[in-house]
Amino acid sequence: SEVMNLEIMFEGAASIVQENNPMIVYEKLSSYIPLSSRRAMAENKR
Repeated sequence: SEVMNLEIMFEGAASIVQENNPMIVYEKLSSYIPLSSRRAMAENKR
C-alpha cells in the first residue's frame, strides 16, 4: 500500500541521515519484506 511504501522510504532516508552502517539500513528495511521474499533475495545475493 502507499502508506507502507512511504513508511519504508522514510525509514531508509532517516537511517541514511543518521549515517547508519549500510548493512544495518539493509537489515532494517528488509524487515518490511515478507520472510519468503527475503529468502529469495538472500539466495540471489550469493
